[in-house]
Amino acid sequence: MSKRFLQNVGLDHDLLFEFFLTFARFEFALKAAGFVTGDLQKAKPDWPLFGSSLDLAKVRQDPSCAAAVDYLELHPPWRQVVTPDGLAWDSTVGFTTFELMDQVLELVRRVRNNLFHGGKFNDEVHSGPGRNELLLRHSLAVLHRCLELSSPVAASYDTATL
Repeated sequence: MSKRFLQNVGLDHDLLFEFFLTFARFEFALKAAGFVTGDLQKAKPDWPLFGSSLDLAKVRQDPSCAAAVDYLELHPPWRQVVTPDGLAWDSTVGFTTFELMDQVLELVRRVRNNLFHGGKFNDEVHSGPGRNELLLRHSLAVLHRCLELSSPVAASYDTATL
């Protein structure tokens, strides 16, 4: 088997694999636990509904998760946008205070989107040394804490098979 897919990947491969599987399994669990939106054409996890079911203060009670939320708030993942001059990176978050869990989960989804949709394969512009690894680790900390606080999602997560 060719290992070409790992070429130029400077992040820890196990960390990437853990993030991808955790996120995919988490989205399955959200839908299975009733946090779902969509129609007959497409079912999607309802992240805003899930976020509104969690209390950010309880999420922050875990010290490692509090540090993760602080990092995501202070150093939010950028998003790739299309401008008249071509592709660019935008650091706009869209909200000025982080009072709701949904806002934190939006940043976690942005980390996922940057990886899944190829935005991170040319990150010279905005990533310092180790930044991508920190974004992944902190996003995982948030997802794991969410599992601790939501028994229905955790139950679906724990029974998910591939």
